[in-house]
Amino acid sequence: MMTRNVLCISLLTILCFSANLPVLGQNRVEYKDARIVAFQNTIIASEAPGIVKGIEVKPGSLIPQDEPLVRLNSELFQAEYDVAVLEEEIAKLQATNRVNLDFAQKSAEVSDRTLRKSMEANQQYARTIPSTEIERLRLQYDQARLSGDQAAMELDVARWTSKLKARTKDAAQIKLDNRIIRAPISGTIAQVHVQLGQWVNAGDPIVRIVDLKKLRVEGYFQQEFIRKIKTGNSGSFEYKIGDEVVQAAVKVIFVSPEVVEGIFQVWAELDNPNLIHIPGVQGKLAIELPN
Repeated sequence: MMTRNVLCISLLTILCFSANLPVLGQNRVEYKDARIVAFQNTIIASEAPGIVKGIEVKPGSLIPQDEPLVRLNSELFQAEYDVAVLEEEIAKLQATNRVNLDFAQKSAEVSDRTLRKSMEANQQYARTIPSTEIERLRLQYDQARLSGDQAAMELDVARWTSKLKARTKDAAQIKLDNRIIRAPISGTIAQVHVQLGQWVNAGDPIVRIVDLKKLRVEGYFQQEFIRKIKTGNSGSFEYKIGDEVVQAAVKVIFVSPEVVEGIFQVWAELDNPNLIHIPGVQGKLAIELPN
């Protein structure tokens, strides 16, 4: 009887134990050596050569997007921009100047009326106006009409020239703006690569920026879970700092389509608005699986 009771208790214990584990195994999968990574880790390069005239940031600075980072010498580019602005203003005045066109059109109207009246006079009274005078008046009218066409063409050219000067000014503005190297993203200055007075070439690294507000956790899982872990799955990341246990919610943003030696990679996004979590920290990544 005692043997039967012990056997029943053992079977009951095994059933209870096995009833708990499969639920955890089916609903979540864990990787214990996951790591936080700052995936927005950007090295900002100079777009043009020049001399460093000002450094607006230092390592550890929090900066918003478009904030000035480094200023290069800009005196020549400022002068070129100022000239381009003046040339555009002159071109605008020429493009709106209708004096020559209006004068030519009025001259053509007067010449046309004079020619018509002379021809009407000859119709009423033959040879009132000599034929040579008629030809002269006709030539004068043609000249005034052609002058109008010429003035219209010149005005059209002036309008296109005005557009060209506007684009030239825009190009000068871009060159001038490139003398100020700005942050393409918001983040934390991780490294400054230049010093005051240093000459830099186009493409030389200037500053490295790390965006700590959006991090990702990288983990690896066995291939048996590749059809279960999907983009959008929720989960958690847990790690220790000293005696403190930190846990944060994550969401899967990438599942590798490749399996290498029986494992595949998973990325999970970790929001970090208060800059609590630190890149490089290792811990346990748990991914919730669909039922």
